[in-house]
Amino acid sequence: MVINKKQSGFTLIELLAVIGIITVLSTLGIVAARYALNNAKDKKAGYDCVAIARAIQFLGNDTGSWPGGLDVNSVAADDSADFCVYTVDNCLHALSDNEAGLIGTDGSYIGWDGLYMPSLPNDPWGEQYFFDGNYQVKSDNTPCAGAGGCLPAVVVGSYGPNKQGHNSYEEDDIIFVLYK
Repeated sequence: MVINKKQSGFTLIELLAVIGIITVLSTLGIVAARYALNNAKDKKAGYDCVAIARAIQFLGNDTGSWPGGLDVNSVAADDSADFCVYTVDNCLHALSDNEAGLIGTDGSYIGWDGLYMPSLPNDPWGEQYFFDGNYQVKSDNTPCAGAGGCLPAVVVGSYGPNKQGHNSYEEDDIIFVLYK
């Protein structure tokens, strides 16, 4: 007499199929989360640039000058009005310095009525924001990566995730155009 026992459990193929499905779903979730995080960082940098630009506009309304003594609504002829990132550019001044006039003054801003910002945040990648008095942009106000047709502009920005600095005008820069 043969007794038929009903087997319970999963076959190896069924287990491999379930593991494969879980792996694919996990990968899709990780990719979506990474995309959402990068998108959030870009948005935060954009909002910070707008806030800093507003503070610079208030400074300009009170003093007639933007950081570096640049006349309001004018583009600089050189890099003398630039306030950049110490760790990337090894520059003389950052937007957080009194020479910029946003969170303090060095006495060169006649009519200064600040504090225009209580402090300056770092961008989402841990670097300082910059002010560039002669940044190069395309007609749609995006960074001009040297493709021609570039226009000089006054911008506030972040060097973005690659942290490539001053006058490189890369596509990943996040900028707000004050004037062009």
